[in-house]
Amino acid sequence: MLRKFLPAIGLGMVLLSVTSLTASAQTLKVGDVVPKFEVTDDQGEAWNSDDHIGKRVVILYFYPSDFAFCCTRQAERYRDAQPELAKLNAEIIGISCDCQESHAAFKAAHRLNFALLADSDGGVARQFGVPLRRGGKAMVHDAAGQAVTDAQGDIQQFSRDWTAARWTFVIGTDGRVLHRDTTVSPVSDSKKMLEFARNLAISQICFRSR
Repeated sequence: MLRKFLPAIGLGMVLLSVTSLTASAQTLKVGDVVPKFEVTDDQGEAWNSDDHIGKRVVILYFYPSDFAFCCTRQAERYRDAQPELAKLNAEIIGISCDCQESHAAFKAAHRLNFALLADSDGGVARQFGVPLRRGGKAMVHDAAGQAVTDAQGDIQQFSRDWTAARWTFVIGTDGRVLHRDTTVSPVSDSKKMLEFARNLAISQICFRSR
């Protein structure tokens, strides 16, 4: 009996080893300097971190997939929080391994008012130490949650090579990580970041008034 299970155990060990290779050996921690990166945004334009980080507080949230139920709820809540976050000198940036075309469709469907970055090869996720798994698909839905089909009646979808975990980082104007959340709730993430930004603004006012 034991001999029968050995191949399966061996295969499991191999799969576990392969999976572990998709995560960076080093994860950015609070206080670490954020690495520079450049990717394509939802409009197909180059998005360079130097043009944003250091200018304002940046809330960079990694999420698994465009159009997924939890990811949609998270994005909509960030959309609604964006005006107040902007007043607090904070910029929201969503990033996943979906392609630019998927991001454009997702942003349009849910009227998102912040940039979505296409980390198609998972390179940025690796720089931040965000875990990755291979493969994935974004199934296109409209704002009402109804699947969008093509002329043949098939659901429109975008394949991706990687899927990132749901992690959120807050980056200060000094280019360092102020906050990192690796157990993100898609429903409460924007609320937590809004509270963090408020407290940060208050602390900066108190510091300047000394």
